Amino acid sequence: MLGGRGAKTACALAVVAVVALGFLVTVPRTSTSGVPYRSASVLTSVATETTVSPYLVGVPTTLGLPSTSLSEVTTVSQATTTSEVLTISRTSLYCNQSVYTRSLLAAGSAVEVAFNATGKVDVYVFDSSQFDSYLGGVREAEKLGPSTANLNGEASGELAFYAQSEDSYFLLVLNAPLGGSCGGVPTVNLNSAGGSAVFQVPVTSYSMEAVTYTATSEFVVVLTTSTTMTSEATSTETVQTTLTSTSTTTCNPVFWAWLLGPQGC
Repeated sequence: MLGGRGAKTACALAVVAVVALGFLVTVPRTSTSGVPYRSASVLTSVATETTVSPYLVGVPTTLGLPSTSLSEVTTVSQATTTSEVLTISRTSLYCNQSVYTRSLLAAGSAVEVAFNATGKVDVYVFDSSQFDSYLGGVREAEKLGPSTANLNGEASGELAFYAQSEDSYFLLVLNAPLGGSCGGVPTVNLNSAGGSAVFQVPVTSYSMEAVTYTATSEFVVVLTTSTTMTSEATSTETVQTTLTSTSTTTCNPVFWAWLLGPQGC
């Protein structure tokens, strides 16, 4: 009986201890609440545009500028010139003795030759072919053939002729015998002989020719402008969000109320 009573007492004490402990225990309590919150963001955008606009600021204009150019001009002409030809220095001629001289003459030359001696002489003008025949021994007048010019038996005189072609021409003065004999034929002194030839020579001349002309050009004045435009846009965006707030509290002594009843402090 005593043992049964002690067990009941121990059991009762245990219950009391548990109940007392329930009043002493603190219970943590976590609660969550939503708090409204607004956030704002600002967005700025910049746009740039450049335009080029040409426009006419002047009417079309024609401008003439004078200019001068030089060019070389070659001219070939004929000039008249005179030259001394067929000249024989003073000399003495015995009977049947001759003296000659030679000159190269241009075609078309007009030649005049004069002579002067102390006695009568025969004077001949030969071209090169005629002179070769003379040197070959043809002395007789009838066999000599035509000479370019001649004058016989005169103490002085003049001969004139034209050179038919460019050639060597000869002036020959002869103290000729009389009747084929030198008897009575005196020595003759040739005081002078010779003349001049007038002929044409080509002359090339060079000159500068100036030509003046006007160069015409047309132009238009155009002005080009460049315009740059910049636009800036700013926008504000507001976003409403809910923030969650969590808090933890302790309630004492509500263990049994928390355990058995509404869970609140």
